[in-house]
Amino acid sequence: MIKSNINLFLNNNPSCYTKLENIAKKQVWDMKNEPYIYIEGIGFENGSKRLKLIFKDQIIFNEKIDIIDNYFELKITLQRPLNNPNEIIVDIDDREYNIDINLNKLYGNVKYFNGQPVKNPVISVTKEDIVTIGDEKGNYEIYLSEKVKQIGIFEKNYSKETLEAWIYNINIEEDCNLEIQIDQMEVYGVNMWGGQVSDYIHFTPMSLNRAKKGIKDNLGNELDLLKDKNIWPKLNEESIRVFADNESLEILSITEVPDFLGEIEKERYYRPSYILSIPKGNKGKVIKIQIQHIININNNEIVEKGEGYYIWK
Repeated sequence: MIKSNINLFLNNNPSCYTKLENIAKKQVWDMKNEPYIYIEGIGFENGSKRLKLIFKDQIIFNEKIDIIDNYFELKITLQRPLNNPNEIIVDIDDREYNIDINLNKLYGNVKYFNGQPVKNPVISVTKEDIVTIGDEKGNYEIYLSEKVKQIGIFEKNYSKETLEAWIYNINIEEDCNLEIQIDQMEVYGVNMWGGQVSDYIHFTPMSLNRAKKGIKDNLGNELDLLKDKNIWPKLNEESIRVFADNESLEILSITEVPDFLGEIEKERYYRPSYILSIPKGNKGKVIKIQIQHIININNNEIVEKGEGYYIWK
């Protein structure tokens, strides 16, 4: 017999709405947040059951649900964030499950590389329907109840004048301050793993001005952009810096690795990505990768920069 188990995820961030345009994808993104509770139940008897949610002795949800193949999932939109939640009771046909809630805050300030604050930065937990919007001075905060894979930080001129910054592996057990910088480069897909005598970082760099040049050169669509080798920036040891909790780290080695994009008409396409080797001893810290790249367009030298972050637990 399968033991009954309930997983609960709380988005306790306030309602907000904005739009962003992605020029390369020719899309406009509606970015909306509504606080919600997501519940997943495994190992329950099939059939129609009454499910109630109880918060601080108040019933905030009370409806029938159908359990099929011993499984159910449910997303419940809240009118407003819950006030100081630390426990939610899930009641299924009068059997109660006490779910502890541990909300932690990721917060800080978003700036451009010239030190100016980003007005109303957009903080998005991709694939989780969680969005918050910072204030006019670039201050932001977002509440998380469990680990999330990645968070993107955008500003209003995304894909026109800036690219986003990414935070990966967000698994915080207490409030965490993280200062963010954005510009015209993106440090994408950051991952880390431990080696025998050093540790490793993998990421893919992206360049706004190279992508814009590709669009201007009348490349037809996003697929044409991906196939154009000129849109991908090349980096070297002088254009990459790594920090652990803002302390500079020595980069022991840099290796360019072809990152497979896809196969079209039996031809494989790749983009350059990089593996860095760094000294051991930095687990439990925020790892920051900072990159810089120079591109010449119409005899005009443009310096692009970008940062990416990995919370290494």
